[in-house]
Amino acid sequence: MYNTVMFRLLMALCCLVLLPISHAQNDAAAAAKQKIAVAHKAYVKAKSAYVKDKKSVPKRSAYLASTSKLADLYMTSLGLTPKEKYPKALKYYREILKTDPKNIHAGDSVDIIVAIYKSLGRPVPQT
Repeated sequence: MYNTVMFRLLMALCCLVLLPISHAQNDAAAAAKQKIAVAHKAYVKAKSAYVKDKKSVPKRSAYLASTSKLADLYMTSLGLTPKEKYPKALKYYREILKTDPKNIHAGDSVDIIVAIYKSLGRPVPQT
């Protein structure tokens, strides 16, 4: 009987400790996804404006900045799993490099993500 009571007490304690962690992780994921949604909306708007007028330097700059912000959010969001963030970040960093091949931040970020995939022995997404 003593073991049963102790077990129930330990289980209750674990629930009290782990439940807030679970909620915090869910909150972090929701916050990350909300920030990404806002950044994605800005990215779509900037990309659309740039596609309509590719000769405009301010539109190109706004497009590259919004794409970089979106990629950085994916890369650094603690609320996302590696399967959620690395392929998306890689996609947007590569998009930056198509428009601005000399972009050091995007190039370095692609190298980091590729190194992560290789260190895990996983194929690098070809997005």
